Amino acid sequence: ADIVDVCPIAAYNWLKHTGEFGDQADCVALNDIGAGTTDIVIERDNQFRFTRPLNIGGNNITTAIATEFGLNFEDAERVKRQRGFAPTGDPKKDGKGGEVIGGVLQRMVAEIMRSFAYFRSQPGGTHGCPFSGSRPCVDPRRRGGPTCSSRTFQNRVQ
Repeated sequence: ADIVDVCPIAAYNWLKHTGEFGDQADCVALNDIGAGTTDIVIERDNQFRFTRPLNIGGNNITTAIATEFGLNFEDAERVKRQRGFAPTGDPKKDGKGGEVIGGVLQRMVAEIMRSFAYFRSQPGGTHGCPFSGSRPCVDPRRRGGPTCSSRTFQNRVQ
């Protein structure tokens, strides 16, 4: 039988299936940053416990670049992919591009942290949750899915 999952649960199930979800600790979180949304999935005691979609994603960065530099969306997307970076916080190093990207990332991180705070406040919530993020390695020119596996990282969120 075919099974259909909504995107955040599909990502969670795929990473669990491939063994890339992270250590089987007390609590593990997945943060999937897409074009239009960012999805958070939290597992505790090896069971799915929480999910939250955030209405912020990569397109927000593209739109901010387009607005700041007077570009159309396609040109701003190209600039983001070719020259975008995570800002260092040093305005001299980062320039205006880093400031623009940093503003969107600050909003995204604030929403992610609010989500963790909410989860911790619930019965069974916990402090100290390893945070796994993934960035799929996909060739956008090829239809039919990923051309290689996801890249995974881990940090601990208190």
